[in-house]
Amino acid sequence: MLWPAAAVGVGALLVYGSLDPTAAGGGSAPSVTITPRAAGPGAGESAGPSATAVGPALPRSVPKRIKIDMISVDAPFTPLTLNATGQLNAPPPNDSNLVGWYERGPTPGERGTSIVAGHFDTLTGPAVFVGLSELKPGNHVEITRQDNVVAVFKVDSVESFSKAKFPNARVYNDTPSAQLRLITCAGEYDKTAKDYKENLVVFAHLESSRRVPAQAVPKVPTAPKAPTAPKAPVAPKSPAAPVAPTSPAAPVVPKSPAAPAAPASSKAPAAPTAPKSPAAPAAPVVPKSPAAPAAPATSKVPAAPTAPKTPPAPKTPAAPAVR
Repeated sequence: MLWPAAAVGVGALLVYGSLDPTAAGGGSAPSVTITPRAAGPGAGESAGPSATAVGPALPRSVPKRIKIDMISVDAPFTPLTLNATGQLNAPPPNDSNLVGWYERGPTPGERGTSIVAGHFDTLTGPAVFVGLSELKPGNHVEITRQDNVVAVFKVDSVESFSKAKFPNARVYNDTPSAQLRLITCAGEYDKTAKDYKENLVVFAHLESSRRVPAQAVPKVPTAPKAPTAPKAPVAPKSPAAPVAPTSPAAPVVPKSPAAPAAPASSKAPAAPTAPKSPAAPAAPVVPKSPAAPAAPATSKVPAAPTAPKTPPAPKTPAAPAVR
């Protein structure tokens, strides 16, 4: 596989890990100089267009995380690109547990040479690949990819090279098998050049792969959120003034027992009233003489014949009215 001409033309110079000391506050940082070739042999392989594909390989898939148990590495990936001058942009200097991969080259597990670079140290201390020199042939490197496949690489060799005599073709040229290169800084630190004098390269090849459940693919950790300022402690409330005890209620004076009611005295017999004097006998009422019966209204009494006038008789005393 050939790298894109815009990125890796013959003799193109890429510098990994070089940080601007003035931007970083006057400090220094590691660098890796790499010069990829358009085509050529990999580690221990012969060059030639007739080379046939060998060994296992995987389809292209972006790497998400690298794990190297031997040196306690467990870090996420970030893609690396070239700047305007053909230099490889380094991973962020403020994250010591981050590796980068050249995104225009083969992905880890794909046929060809996949380039993975990491800082040896940063301005704040040791970084992700500080223990890379401790790897030995036969150790394993696992890279989890976006397609939920873990590519397992076996280390072939670990070598240091002077930057002045760096074997570009051996390290970067395309290969017919799935190859991996892990690169970091090494050797003595040159204070004048503010750079390390050597590069450490781990050569490895794809040995096997396995698929993991989607939920088991580790996620790239997000940057931790800045801690929020602690809340001001709430001032304790002043204790309430004790309530003054109320005066005990005055004892209720028991009422004096009511005087026993005097027994009802038996009524004295009423004094006998004096006998009334007998009333004088009423005078006898003289009976009125009965009125003559009225003549019936309907029948008229025939007028009595007028008697002949007789001479008046001598007056006699009137008889008493009979009742």
